[in-house]
Formats: sequence, structure tokens, C-alpha cells
Amino acid sequence: LPVNIKTISEVVVDVLNPFYQANKFSSKELFKTLAKRISQHLASKEFSNIDAVRMDAKSLIKPAFRHKHSKILTHADLDRIVPP
Repeated sequence: LPVNIKTISEVVVDVLNPFYQANKFSSKELFKTLAKRISQHLASKEFSNIDAVRMDAKSLIKPAFRHKHSKILTHADLDRIVPP
């Protein structure tokens, strides 16, 4: 698979989705905004393959939800994960 913004965003949504399913976001809008922000952040880097994208996406996303009660409730929460 070529690594482009489309494949990057698919990977990001794939990694984020379980957290959305687990009600870790207060709204779909915040989920979409975070997915877009992470995708754009990753798109600015060079990746040799899609697995590298997945690893990088996980390294950004997983720490944000490492605590059982971690939730994305506001845009400020997004800013902690990926600065605007």
C-alpha cells in the first residue's frame, strides 16, 4: 500500500476506533477532529510502509488513554495529544 494521507487516515481511524467504541470521546466531532489532526501530523513524516504508520499512530494515541478514566472531553484534551 502506498503511504499517503488516505491510507494514513484509515490507519489512524482504525487505531482510534476502539477508544471511540469504549466511549472515551464526549462527541463524534472530537473523535473526527483528533483523527484528522493525527493524520495530518503523521502525513508530515516519511514512512517506508503502513506498519510504521500504525506504530507511530499507536505511540501517539495509546498514552492518551493509558488511564482507565482517560477521556477526550474538550479541544484542550486534543491539544495535549497533538498540539494544534
